[in-house]
Amino acid sequence: MQTCFQRELQLQSAQLLCGDVADFGCGSGKIAPFLTDKADVTSYTGIDYSSEMIKIADWLIGQFDCPSFSTFEGKIEDYQGKMFDSAVSLNSYYTWPDPVKVLQHIYSLLKPGGLFVLATPNTRIDMLAMEKEVRKELLTHPDFATFSQINLALTENTDARFIDMNDLIKQLQSIGFSVVSCHQSFYLGGLNFLVLEKH
Repeated sequence: MQTCFQRELQLQSAQLLCGDVADFGCGSGKIAPFLTDKADVTSYTGIDYSSEMIKIADWLIGQFDCPSFSTFEGKIEDYQGKMFDSAVSLNSYYTWPDPVKVLQHIYSLLKPGGLFVLATPNTRIDMLAMEKEVRKELLTHPDFATFSQINLALTENTDARFIDMNDLIKQLQSIGFSVVSCHQSFYLGGLNFLVLEKH
């Protein structure tokens, strides 16, 4: 299922990406279709630990004539390959057991001057308010009840690493990233959205 919240985030993130693109924690690769028509995107590599998500991402990528689009199944910090011009990570950070270690690895995989788009829920995320909005859009979908249940359970997940924007910025700057821009306009204010640059 795809919500208006997710689509808006993916579209705006895709506009910032160019060259050889990495999608860290790509899930089912939903941002990939938005990159297929971008003349300034030369390749896409989706990286995810879940074999089920990679299987879906491979199928999705296969629906487009993009031989330079591929996936890697494994932990982000285990990926060893080419360097990237830009990278994105949408709603993956909060699942990482050691976010600093993962961010350091992402930093090492970016070319100097490379951009990194990072979006992750903050401590103010209100899944009930979001569910109320999404209900208007997807109530008739046969899987909506399951989708809603899974998303509402996220709020109660004590292992989820929701982080305040200021704390996240400090963490990223300690690794070496500079902040190009940041805001909390997505997900009714419940999402940290940052555009970062490697020096």
